[in-house]
Amino acid sequence: TWAIHSAASPLPSGLFFGPSNGTIYGTPTAVTSTATFTVWANNSADDISTTISITVQDEAAEISYANSPFTFTKNDPVSGETPTNVGGAVSTWEIDPVLSSSIPGLSFNPENGVITGTPTGTHSAITFTVWANNSADDISTTISITVQDEAPDIYYPLSPFLWTKGTNFITAPDNNGGSSTSYSVTSGTLPAGIVLPSASGYLTGTPTAVYPTASVTITATNS
Repeated sequence: TWAIHSAASPLPSGLFFGPSNGTIYGTPTAVTSTATFTVWANNSADDISTTISITVQDEAAEISYANSPFTFTKNDPVSGETPTNVGGAVSTWEIDPVLSSSIPGLSFNPENGVITGTPTGTHSAITFTVWANNSADDISTTISITVQDEAPDIYYPLSPFLWTKGTNFITAPDNNGGSSTSYSVTSGTLPAGIVLPSASGYLTGTPTAVYPTASVTITATNS
Protein backbone atom coordinates (compact mmCIF):
# COMPACT_ATOMS: atom_id res chain seq x y z
CA THR A 1 0.00 0.00 0.00
CA TRP A 2 0.91 3.64 -0.45
CA ALA A 3 -0.07 6.62 1.67
CA ILE A 4 0.62 10.34 1.84
CA HIS A 5 0.49 12.60 4.86
CA SER A 6 1.02 16.26 5.60
CA ALA A 7 0.87 18.10 8.89
CA ALA A 8 0.01 21.35 7.13
CA SER A 9 -2.52 20.65 4.40
CA PRO A 10 -3.92 18.13 1.93
CA LEU A 11 -2.63 17.95 -1.60
CA PRO A 12 -3.21 21.15 -3.61
CA SER A 13 -6.70 21.49 -5.03
CA GLY A 14 -7.10 19.40 -8.17
CA LEU A 15 -4.28 16.93 -7.36
CA PHE A 16 -4.79 13.35 -6.22
CA PHE A 17 -2.67 10.48 -4.80
CA GLY A 18 -2.93 6.89 -5.99
CA PRO A 19 -2.88 4.56 -2.95
CA SER A 20 -2.16 1.53 -5.13
CA ASN A 21 0.94 2.93 -6.86
CA GLY A 22 1.97 6.20 -5.20
CA THR A 23 1.22 8.27 -8.29
CA ILE A 24 0.40 11.96 -7.94
CA TYR A 25 -1.90 13.13 -10.73
CA GLY A 26 -4.53 15.68 -11.72
CA THR A 27 -4.70 19.34 -12.74
CA PRO A 28 -3.95 21.92 -10.05
CA THR A 29 -6.68 24.56 -9.93
CA ALA A 30 -5.20 27.14 -7.56
CA VAL A 31 -1.87 28.74 -6.75
CA THR A 32 -0.41 27.08 -3.66
CA SER A 33 2.65 27.93 -1.60
CA THR A 34 5.26 25.24 -0.95
CA ALA A 35 4.08 22.39 1.26
CA THR A 36 5.98 19.27 2.41
CA PHE A 37 4.44 15.80 2.31
CA THR A 38 5.51 12.40 3.61
CA VAL A 39 4.90 9.48 1.24
CA TRP A 40 4.82 5.97 2.74
CA ALA A 41 5.51 2.75 0.87
CA ASN A 42 4.36 -0.18 2.98
CA ASN A 43 4.92 -3.93 2.71
CA SER A 44 5.37 -6.90 5.04
CA ALA A 45 9.03 -6.07 5.59
CA ASP A 46 8.65 -2.46 6.66
CA ASP A 47 6.94 0.89 6.24
CA ILE A 48 9.38 3.22 4.45
CA SER A 49 8.85 6.93 3.83
CA THR A 50 10.28 9.80 1.82
CA THR A 51 9.44 13.47 1.85
CA ILE A 52 8.42 15.57 -1.14
CA SER A 53 7.51 19.24 -1.52
CA ILE A 54 4.91 20.64 -3.90
CA THR A 55 4.46 24.24 -5.07
CA VAL A 56 1.79 25.32 -7.54
CA GLN A 57 2.75 28.52 -9.35
CA ASP A 58 0.38 30.62 -11.42
CA GLU A 59 -0.20 29.79 -15.05
CA ALA A 60 1.40 31.92 -17.75
CA ALA A 61 -0.31 35.15 -18.74
CA GLU A 62 -2.33 35.36 -21.96
CA ILE A 63 -2.47 38.98 -23.10
CA SER A 64 -3.83 41.05 -25.96
CA TYR A 65 -4.67 44.69 -26.79
CA ALA A 66 -8.17 44.82 -28.25
CA ASN A 67 -7.67 48.10 -30.16
CA SER A 68 -4.36 47.26 -31.84
CA PRO A 69 -3.30 48.34 -34.42
CA PHE A 70 -3.61 51.77 -32.80
CA THR A 71 -3.98 55.06 -34.67
CA PHE A 72 -3.46 58.03 -32.38
CA THR A 73 -3.56 61.72 -33.25
CA LYS A 74 -0.81 64.25 -32.65
CA ASN A 75 -1.51 66.46 -29.58
CA ASP A 76 -4.62 64.40 -28.75
CA PRO A 77 -4.45 62.71 -25.29
CA VAL A 78 -4.45 58.91 -25.12
CA SER A 79 -6.49 58.23 -22.00
CA GLY A 80 -5.29 54.65 -21.52
CA GLU A 81 -5.03 51.61 -23.74
CA THR A 82 -5.29 48.66 -21.36
CA PRO A 83 -4.29 45.06 -22.11
CA THR A 84 -6.63 42.13 -21.55
CA ASN A 85 -5.25 39.12 -19.67
CA VAL A 86 -7.13 35.82 -19.55
CA GLY A 87 -4.23 33.88 -18.01
CA GLY A 88 -2.19 34.04 -14.81
CA ALA A 89 -1.43 37.23 -12.91
CA VAL A 90 1.40 39.29 -14.39
CA SER A 91 4.40 40.13 -12.19
CA THR A 92 6.11 42.61 -14.52
CA TRP A 93 5.42 44.23 -17.89
CA GLU A 94 7.94 45.28 -20.55
CA ILE A 95 7.83 46.83 -24.02
CA ASP A 96 10.44 46.80 -26.78
CA PRO A 97 11.50 49.17 -28.24
CA VAL A 98 11.08 51.76 -25.48
CA LEU A 99 7.79 53.54 -26.19
CA SER A 100 8.73 57.01 -24.91
CA SER A 101 11.88 57.00 -27.06
CA SER A 102 10.14 55.77 -30.20
CA ILE A 103 7.05 57.99 -29.88
CA PRO A 104 7.75 61.03 -27.66
CA GLY A 105 4.80 61.93 -25.46
CA LEU A 106 3.59 58.36 -24.97
CA SER A 107 4.48 56.19 -21.99
CA PHE A 108 4.17 52.54 -20.99
CA ASN A 109 3.31 51.57 -17.41
CA PRO A 110 5.50 48.60 -16.31
CA GLU A 111 3.05 47.79 -13.50
CA ASN A 112 -0.05 47.17 -15.64
CA GLY A 113 0.90 47.45 -19.33
CA VAL A 114 -1.27 50.54 -19.91
CA ILE A 115 -0.33 53.02 -22.68
CA THR A 116 -1.02 56.69 -21.96
CA GLY A 117 0.19 60.16 -22.89
CA THR A 118 -0.08 62.74 -25.66
CA PRO A 119 2.00 62.13 -28.81
CA THR A 120 3.87 65.27 -29.87
CA GLY A 121 4.68 64.32 -33.47
CA THR A 122 3.47 62.20 -36.37
CA HIS A 123 4.82 58.68 -36.89
CA SER A 124 4.28 55.96 -39.44
CA ALA A 125 3.38 52.53 -38.07
CA ILE A 126 5.83 51.17 -35.48
CA THR A 127 5.65 47.60 -34.18
CA PHE A 128 6.25 46.95 -30.47
CA THR A 129 6.58 43.72 -28.50
CA VAL A 130 4.87 43.73 -25.10
CA TRP A 131 5.99 41.16 -22.53
CA ALA A 132 3.88 39.90 -19.59
CA ASN A 133 6.12 38.02 -17.15
CA ASN A 134 5.41 35.76 -14.19
CA SER A 135 6.93 32.71 -12.55
CA ALA A 136 5.40 30.37 -15.12
CA ASP A 137 6.64 32.05 -18.30
CA ASP A 138 7.38 35.27 -20.17
CA ILE A 139 4.60 35.74 -22.73
CA SER A 140 4.58 38.38 -25.48
CA THR A 141 2.22 39.98 -27.97
CA THR A 142 2.88 42.53 -30.72
CA ILE A 143 1.08 45.83 -31.21
CA SER A 144 1.33 48.52 -33.87
CA ILE A 145 1.07 52.28 -33.26
CA THR A 146 0.60 55.00 -35.88
CA VAL A 147 0.35 58.69 -35.01
CA GLN A 148 -1.51 60.75 -37.60
CA ASP A 149 -1.43 64.53 -37.87
CA GLU A 150 -3.87 66.60 -35.87
CA ALA A 151 -6.80 68.29 -37.64
CA PRO A 152 -6.14 71.60 -39.42
CA ASP A 153 -7.04 74.81 -37.59
CA ILE A 154 -7.39 77.46 -40.28
CA TYR A 155 -8.41 81.09 -40.57
CA TYR A 156 -7.97 83.90 -43.09
CA PRO A 157 -6.28 86.79 -41.26
CA LEU A 158 -7.60 89.46 -43.68
CA SER A 159 -11.26 88.42 -43.32
CA PRO A 160 -13.77 90.04 -43.55
CA PHE A 161 -12.71 90.89 -47.10
CA LEU A 162 -13.64 93.98 -49.07
CA TRP A 163 -12.71 93.46 -52.71
CA THR A 164 -13.09 95.69 -55.71
CA LYS A 165 -14.67 94.54 -58.93
CA GLY A 166 -12.05 94.14 -61.67
CA THR A 167 -9.07 94.15 -59.26
CA ASN A 168 -6.93 91.04 -59.01
CA PHE A 169 -5.91 89.74 -55.60
CA ILE A 170 -4.59 86.64 -53.76
CA THR A 171 -4.77 85.80 -50.05
CA ALA A 172 -3.56 82.75 -48.11
CA PRO A 173 -4.97 81.00 -45.05
CA ASP A 174 -3.07 80.58 -41.79
CA ASN A 175 -3.07 77.17 -40.13
CA ASN A 176 -2.37 76.56 -36.44
CA GLY A 177 -3.08 72.83 -36.65
CA GLY A 178 -2.05 69.85 -38.74
CA SER A 179 -1.14 70.20 -42.40
CA SER A 180 -4.09 70.15 -44.78
CA THR A 181 -4.35 67.89 -47.79
CA SER A 182 -7.23 69.76 -49.41
CA TYR A 183 -9.45 72.83 -49.12
CA SER A 184 -13.03 73.18 -50.29
CA VAL A 185 -16.05 75.48 -50.05
CA THR A 186 -18.59 73.62 -47.93
CA SER A 187 -21.30 76.29 -47.67
CA GLY A 188 -22.05 79.50 -49.50
CA THR A 189 -20.72 80.54 -52.92
CA LEU A 190 -17.58 82.48 -53.79
CA PRO A 191 -18.06 85.66 -55.88
CA ALA A 192 -17.84 85.27 -59.66
CA GLY A 193 -14.20 85.32 -60.74
CA ILE A 194 -12.81 84.04 -57.41
CA VAL A 195 -11.38 80.51 -57.14
CA LEU A 196 -10.13 78.32 -54.30
CA PRO A 197 -7.38 75.90 -55.39
CA SER A 198 -7.92 72.66 -53.49
CA ALA A 199 -4.25 72.08 -52.72
CA SER A 200 -3.30 75.51 -51.38
CA GLY A 201 -6.45 77.08 -49.93
CA TYR A 202 -5.50 80.43 -51.44
CA LEU A 203 -8.35 82.72 -52.44
CA THR A 204 -7.39 84.23 -55.75
CA GLY A 205 -8.80 85.81 -58.89
CA THR A 206 -10.55 88.97 -60.07
CA PRO A 207 -14.16 89.70 -59.03
CA THR A 208 -16.27 90.19 -62.15
CA ALA A 209 -19.45 91.47 -60.47
CA VAL A 210 -20.66 93.29 -57.40
CA TYR A 211 -21.23 90.81 -54.58
CA PRO A 212 -23.20 91.68 -51.40
CA THR A 213 -21.85 90.71 -48.01
CA ALA A 214 -22.28 86.98 -47.42
CA SER A 215 -20.67 84.15 -45.44
CA VAL A 216 -18.70 81.38 -47.11
CA THR A 217 -17.40 78.36 -45.20
CA ILE A 218 -14.05 76.92 -46.27
CA THR A 219 -13.04 73.53 -44.90
CA ALA A 220 -9.49 72.19 -44.64
CA THR A 221 -9.18 68.40 -44.56
CA ASN A 222 -6.55 65.84 -43.62
CA SER A 223 -6.47 62.28 -42.25
